[in-house]
Amino acid sequence: MKNLYINPASRVFVCDDTPYRLQFFEQALRNVALLKLSNNAQEGLRVVRETAFDYYFLDYDLGGGSTTTDIALSLASLPKTRRRHVVIHSASCVGRQALKAILPSARIAEIGTFQIVLSRKRKPEAAGK
Repeated sequence: MKNLYINPASRVFVCDDTPYRLQFFEQALRNVALLKLSNNAQEGLRVVRETAFDYYFLDYDLGGGSTTTDIALSLASLPKTRRRHVVIHSASCVGRQALKAILPSARIAEIGTFQIVLSRKRKPEAAGK
């Protein structure tokens, strides 16, 4: 399992419709400076248009035919300095590809394949590199 290092001073946005995933993020990120959780695309789009975040975690399929495509398009229109860290955590392969096409610099990390570590330090360098 890989670690994802996030500074506790960070502002974090999460959009996902799955209760256990939202609970995972809420628990892991409870001590960040600002945490906004959204379970639908309309609210999520409003939030990302109103507030700048350091990290954006996006699921793709939000149920009922709703997706985070509009959120990704909105993020893509921002300067890179306003969308430094985007993580696509969708279980849908098609969804991951669709969001990655819009946000090529985004990281893909499925829930269960990473652990969030709050740290003021940068990611430790691997030995021998």
